[in-house]
Amino acid sequence: MLHQRKHRALLLYLLLLTCWPWLHDRKRPLEGDVWIRALTAKGAPTWSASTLSRSWADLAELGLVTKGAKREGRLIRPAPRREDAAADYEFPGGRRDRFNTYFALPDEFWKDELFAKALLPALVMLLVIAKETNSKEEVWFTYDGLEDWYGIKRKSPERRGGARRALA
Repeated sequence: MLHQRKHRALLLYLLLLTCWPWLHDRKRPLEGDVWIRALTAKGAPTWSASTLSRSWADLAELGLVTKGAKREGRLIRPAPRREDAAADYEFPGGRRDRFNTYFALPDEFWKDELFAKALLPALVMLLVIAKETNSKEEVWFTYDGLEDWYGIKRKSPERRGGARRALA
C-alpha cells in the first residue's frame, strides 16, 4: 500500500479490523456514512462516498477484503482477509506461534485521531514496529533491512522523519 500510495485503503482496512469483533455478528452492514464519519478528522485524508467506494475496491483488489463483498440492498458487508491476503481473517484465539502473532492498536489511535496525524510512511512504520515489538521490547532496523524484510524503500522512512513520526 505504501508504494501504491493507498493511504485511505490502509486506514479503512485498519478500521475494519478494529471493528471486526462486533461487526462480524451485526445483523445489518454499516452504512457508508458511518465509515466516512469514523474516518473523518482534522488533518486526515478527506472522505466521500466515492473515495470510500474506491478504497473498498482497492482493498478487494489487494485481497484484503472478500472480493465481491456480500451486498445487502445498497450496502456491502465486507469481510477482512489476513494481512498477507492468503486466507480469511481469523480472530487471534491465543495462538502464539510466529505466524499468528497479533497486536492491537491502542484506543487512542482512533479516539485521539492519531490516524489522521500520521503520514502514510509513518503509519506503515508504526505497524511494522508494532508487529516486531509484539513479543519483545525493542527492535532495531537498518534502512537496507527494511527494504529486504518488508519491501519498504530506504527513502520512505528517511523522508520527513517517517520512523520518528511513527513513534512520536
